Amino acid sequence: MSNHVNVMRRSLLLQDYLAQAASRPFAWGHSDCVAFAAGWLRLARPDAPPLPVFERSNALQAAREIRRAAGGKGSLREAVCGVLGEPVAPLLAHIGDLVLLPTPRERARLAQGRASRCLGHTLGICAGSAIAVLAPHGITYTAAAWREPGKEEFSSAGVAAWRV
Repeated sequence: MSNHVNVMRRSLLLQDYLAQAASRPFAWGHSDCVAFAAGWLRLARPDAPPLPVFERSNALQAAREIRRAAGGKGSLREAVCGVLGEPVAPLLAHIGDLVLLPTPRERARLAQGRASRCLGHTLGICAGSAIAVLAPHGITYTAAAWREPGKEEFSSAGVAAWRV
């Protein structure tokens, strides 16, 4: 089967998944960014190892569970690396790949020169030119990459990506 057909099938599968996920309300531990990414991984690659399930009911409990899953290193990135291996550069993400990106609050912290926090990142799904993220107010889309005027290199919203 041609690569073009596979990309089209994956795109349609992702559109269906995003439509279904949009109808579920956000709930820590059940319908949050990790559950959103884990559900897509199960659907797109049933043979892949599952992402860790974090039993939590709030952000503080989520941070504790993520630290535990990451072997005490304390980040969502390490927890996902433990399952999917080393990430690729986010600018290389394909449709359906998982992408780690800072939350808006985390971007503001980093812009102020403050240290990164364990729960300052979210998992999303590359939807082409945007990254789909499940947030407390629903699915949002963030531009995957852009080029600032006068610069030759592209910037990415993501900090890491994993092939799905």
